[in-house]
Amino acid sequence: MLAGYRSFYLYSAFSIAVVALAVAAIALAQIGLRSAGIGPPPASADVSRAISLALALGIIAVPVGGAHLVLILRGMRDPLERESDARHGYLSLWTAGALVAVLIEGFVLVSVLGNSGPAADPSGPIAVGAVASALGLAAFAWARSTPSRSHRWRVAGARVVMVIALVSAAAQAAAAAGAEGQLFLRPLDAACPPGVVCARFTLPASFFQEQLRIGTFDSAIALFVWIIGVAWQWPWRSERQGLLYGVVFYGAGTAVALPSLALEASGLAQLALDGKLAPVVAPWSPLAAGVVSLLPALALLLAARRRAEIPGGVDRLLLAVPALVGLGTGIGGLALGWAEITDHLLFEAAPGVLSDVATPVALVTLGLVAYAPAWRRFDRLTRDDPADAARRFWLFTVVCLALLAAVVASVAAIYSAISGALGVGGPIAAQNAVTFAASALLAAGTFVAHLVLLLRDQRRSRAVEASAETDPLASLLEDVRAGRTSVPDAAARIRGGVSG
Repeated sequence: MLAGYRSFYLYSAFSIAVVALAVAAIALAQIGLRSAGIGPPPASADVSRAISLALALGIIAVPVGGAHLVLILRGMRDPLERESDARHGYLSLWTAGALVAVLIEGFVLVSVLGNSGPAADPSGPIAVGAVASALGLAAFAWARSTPSRSHRWRVAGARVVMVIALVSAAAQAAAAAGAEGQLFLRPLDAACPPGVVCARFTLPASFFQEQLRIGTFDSAIALFVWIIGVAWQWPWRSERQGLLYGVVFYGAGTAVALPSLALEASGLAQLALDGKLAPVVAPWSPLAAGVVSLLPALALLLAARRRAEIPGGVDRLLLAVPALVGLGTGIGGLALGWAEITDHLLFEAAPGVLSDVATPVALVTLGLVAYAPAWRRFDRLTRDDPADAARRFWLFTVVCLALLAAVVASVAAIYSAISGALGVGGPIAAQNAVTFAASALLAAGTFVAHLVLLLRDQRRSRAVEASAETDPLASLLEDVRAGRTSVPDAAARIRGGVSG
């Protein structure tokens, strides 16, 4: 316990000194870069302030950090200290912090390079990125020179970086795709007749061009940092936590990309039928975000496939996600289609056109294309093992989500029906009641069908467990552990034969 507090104190104090020295190095590096022509030339007052700050920090940080470093190095003569989790936890924190700093300063640098005049000063982000890179490399090399007993801190730090980087890449890709969509619509807006306001946005095209440039470069920087994080944790990519990371982003990317792809197909159909360009552009942002999340996670899962702890486990995960998302997309398309049909057949809606059903048809079609082959193969891989964890989790997830959707839709339908009957819900109340009733029926049917499968698997699993022969010795040892049989009685039964 005392050794743990000692390590915590030493590395905390040393970390504070390192941060202070890093700030001093950034101040001096920025002045050096500006003096070399990268950024506006520094004034004499800027040089004086940077040198004063560096001297003040160095006068305090060097002796404090040096003294604690000496104590750390003395303690490292003990092999247990070299391998301690506390030490490697701090080093992993330095490395992860340095990578996140490089990511952020990369974003700042891309924005700065697009400016002109006094605001165009790239010396700051370059200095911060260079010092952070040096600090991260030093921490990584120091940790690698003395391997730890456990790699949990290294893996945790790498995966934090991977999460931040991939989320950033998806967000920046979405921004870039949205800007490209607005630029795509610009020629159509310019062709508007005089006196007709048909532009979707009043911002100039240069704004969206800048957003496209920033989003593209920022996404590339984030993916580069993600690759560094992947390389950092590569030896442990097939562990259960690594697979969980991959499945989360694979599932999130699929859940966003598949409906967006259906909306894109619907937009293309509307373009062919009505000549509308806006529905083609609308899904570009979520589609880009989904693809950027999906593909790196898919590559990570495929790389972990050969070294997975459970044979065939990665295959089950790869099939379970599109089956789940496809099922939800198809059900959503059916509900939306029912709403479109009832609007035109039962209620006083505008005359329908063929493009009105393009979105429901696209959702149902792509949902079925994703669900049917994925579920068939997933069922083939897991049907012989009713206790398979992936199968049970999939069925349980569908049952829970379907039950939740059925309850919410039923409440909405009943509320709308009561409001319409009392005359307080307006003319749309009856329409909402019919729409939500169909959604509730679809969700309830999905719930019942998959609940039947789940209960059947549970009965098969219990039958297998009941038919399995029980080892008498194992049963006796379990009785001893539970206190139902004393140790002398158990020893006597073993000497005379367990069955006796």
